[in-house]
Amino acid sequence: MAEKPFGLGTRFPGGRGFVDAVALLAQELEAKLKLDAAVLNGSVDSLEHVDQAARRFGGHNFLEDPTILAPLVAYVGEVMRAATDGHWDLRVTDFRGGEDSDSWEPIIVGANGREYHPFGIFKPLLERGSVWARVEVELGEFGSLGPRARQHRGVQSPATGTLGTVPEDAYQVTLRYGDGRPRTVRFNRNVRIGDFPCRAGTDAGFSRAGELFAATLSEAHGFGRLRFGPGTRVRYLKGQQDGRIGDVILGEDQEVDGLPCSAGTFLSFYPNQRVSGTTLASDCDIKGIPCAGGREVSFYKSGRLSVATLAKDHVLIGRRFPRGTWLLFDEEARLVRVFLAEDWEIDAVPAKAKETVEFYENGRMRLVALARRHSVLAQTYPEGTRLFFDEEGRLTYAQPNSPSGR
Repeated sequence: MAEKPFGLGTRFPGGRGFVDAVALLAQELEAKLKLDAAVLNGSVDSLEHVDQAARRFGGHNFLEDPTILAPLVAYVGEVMRAATDGHWDLRVTDFRGGEDSDSWEPIIVGANGREYHPFGIFKPLLERGSVWARVEVELGEFGSLGPRARQHRGVQSPATGTLGTVPEDAYQVTLRYGDGRPRTVRFNRNVRIGDFPCRAGTDAGFSRAGELFAATLSEAHGFGRLRFGPGTRVRYLKGQQDGRIGDVILGEDQEVDGLPCSAGTFLSFYPNQRVSGTTLASDCDIKGIPCAGGREVSFYKSGRLSVATLAKDHVLIGRRFPRGTWLLFDEEARLVRVFLAEDWEIDAVPAKAKETVEFYENGRMRLVALARRHSVLAQTYPEGTRLFFDEEGRLTYAQPNSPSGR
């Protein structure tokens, strides 16, 4: 049986109403990801901000929350629809088990007749990838780097700024701005742009003023307290003149701020140059918490841990949590949410794996889904029931499990 879309919840049974709600859902993303409305401008490039926010909030585990996934799918779909001059449609597969067994997926049908799948990219990608990069690949000619974005490629203007100091035979222009100035070049040999050692055979990006904003290192190089090895793809936060790093893709295995990272790993940085998020190459102790290798970690601007996955059983807020549990902390280092790797007893309540368990600032449990039948105050609740408690630990509400699982 095909798998139902994970995480869109019960808000749109059988997909009904999703397409009609897209505009409102997309508008919710600003508040959900705590992003400035100005950066969510509907462009393909705006998805880079979505990538960074998703990593900050926990990557693929963050998407288990249907109140976040639905606005995200809607926004990415709107980006695809606008880029392809397309329209929304719904694909429903009937599995003969009634509506509850049907699988549905919102898609974009481009003006070229091709189908694009905003929903299908999230779960596998945010574990180790980029929504922006995947959408660029999906859109092809309609992406920000595709030929439709280069309609003025016949117009050519000379290089300016630091690019203007490089001999013309050292590079080839592969993409130009609408006014003809070079946007992306490919180097024929190793060259230096200012003090940046650029690698032959790789692309570099420049602003309209000719200022370098992204390139690949031909040798190890330092950026303030940060240092990266050869082959590392570096993107500046604002530009080379500002000097601060926005993100990198590592060219070799190395530690960054004490974090073990493999070649090919993506790291993002805050303006203060602290690490915002990355994927660990191996198990690592961070602030006394055993964090699992191969999983994402993210941090607040202060350097405090925001998101991690336990490498082994560990005690937090007076409770032991199992290996593989995903953790979310607030800016004061208080544990506020977990996704358990296995069914586990918390405060004498059997908590269900792969479901949210939430906590108040005082450490008391706020929300839990039952792993099996359980009684509270002489009332028995079935498996899957979500129990809500107040800050004093009193049960306030029991939400039955959805029979459809959506």
